[in-house]
Amino acid sequence: MELKKIECVICPIKCNLKVFLEDDIVVKVEGNSCKKGLFYAREEFEESFIFVNGSVKVTGGLLSKLSVRTEFPVPKTKFFEIIKRINNIEVKAPVNVGYIIIENVAGTGVNVISVNSVNKKSTL
Repeated sequence: MELKKIECVICPIKCNLKVFLEDDIVVKVEGNSCKKGLFYAREEFEESFIFVNGSVKVTGGLLSKLSVRTEFPVPKTKFFEIIKRINNIEVKAPVNVGYIIIENVAGTGVNVISVNSVNKKSTL
C-alpha cells in the first residue's frame, strides 16, 4: 500500500489528509474532518480532476488582488484555459466570499468563486 499526503482545499479547514492507495485506487483516507475530504482525495488520485486556485485584479478596493478558486474540481485538461481566463479578469470592489467571479468557466459547468472579501476603498 502506498501513502500520499495532501492538503484538502475544498473548505477553509484545509485538512491534512493521508491517502492510502493500492494500484492507484484510493482504499483509505485519514485526517478528513468531513466527507468532502474523501471526495477530494478520490478526485485528486483516481480522476483527472483538480481544483484551480488563482487571483484576480480588484479596482476600487482596499486590496489590489482577490483570491479565487473553482467551486468544484475541473478536468486537468482545462487547467491552462481556466488560469488564462482568471488572469484576464478584473473585478470592482466590494466583493464578498463566495461571489461568482466566472460562471461556467471553460464550459465545465463549474464557477470560479471568491475565497475572501475585499471592501471598497473609502472616498473620504
